[in-house]
Amino acid sequence: MNHLSQSIKILQNIQEDIKCNQQLEKNLKSIGSEFGKHVEGDLQSVIHNKVQSLLKKWVELEEMVSKLCEEQIFVEKEWSEWFSLYDALSSWISSRQNEEMCSNLNRPYSVEEYELIMEELDINKCKF
Repeated sequence: MNHLSQSIKILQNIQEDIKCNQQLEKNLKSIGSEFGKHVEGDLQSVIHNKVQSLLKKWVELEEMVSKLCEEQIFVEKEWSEWFSLYDALSSWISSRQNEEMCSNLNRPYSVEEYELIMEELDINKCKF
């Protein structure tokens, strides 16, 4: 789970970097527009298309990082729930095994000893 937390933190840091660097996007538009004024014909179209392509890839990167971050958070939550249920089930199985061992012993128990065993088993049983 620690690995998932680290992955989420890295993705969140990337998201922050993207947000902080959105000024780059504005600068790219401005530079592309200004440069386009100084060239003619096909070259102007090529520059415009390249700038638009870069801006599109920037948006795709933002969306991809956001989606990955959401998925990692979901996976971390699911793993946490799974581990919790696994621990509860393990505890319950252990209690049942102890109960079974106690019931299979060939020596009789005193009433007090039996009550203590049953109380311990009840304390440790799984609570869903």
